[in-house]
Amino acid sequence: KANESSGENDKPLYEQMHVALPIFAIVIGLLAFGIGICNEDTAVSITYRTMWYSCLLAPLGAICRWKLSSLNGKLRNPWSWMPVGTLTANILACIISITMIAVELLLHGSVSEWVTLTFLAIKIGIAGCLSTVSTFISEASSLMAPPSQYKGYKYVLLTLITSCLVGVALYGWIVYVIGGGNPN
Repeated sequence: KANESSGENDKPLYEQMHVALPIFAIVIGLLAFGIGICNEDTAVSITYRTMWYSCLLAPLGAICRWKLSSLNGKLRNPWSWMPVGTLTANILACIISITMIAVELLLHGSVSEWVTLTFLAIKIGIAGCLSTVSTFISEASSLMAPPSQYKGYKYVLLTLITSCLVGVALYGWIVYVIGGGNPN
């Protein structure tokens, strides 16, 4: 009877996606339509356009996050406990966010509204869906359980310190080296 388990997971990917892909295409179409109809220059319209555009880019961050989660538990001893997929996702989201902030600061006023909107959408949509606070907290909490609670503290400190150092270094490099120290 074990061989009779012809469930959804036994089917090839293209057969499993026959419902999801059309729904995905419809949602993408509606999001693109939403971006197109919000074409006024009011604060409300710009906010809605940013939200629609962010939603359009969000699946990229979510898919990257999902793929990176497969790295959890892949390190060899003595670091096998480290959730490297979550760590990588959060640091990558930090890199994307700080890059968009620095580039937006450098180019402020010299690029079109659509370029600025793209920077915001990448920051909110891609980086926002790539980062994972809830998983980070859950993993840190699990790692802080006795008798080896020091692993949780190592994980939290590694994530926070690495993100801060990478963020400050990247921001400084973009604004002060590439931008010549003059953000405008």
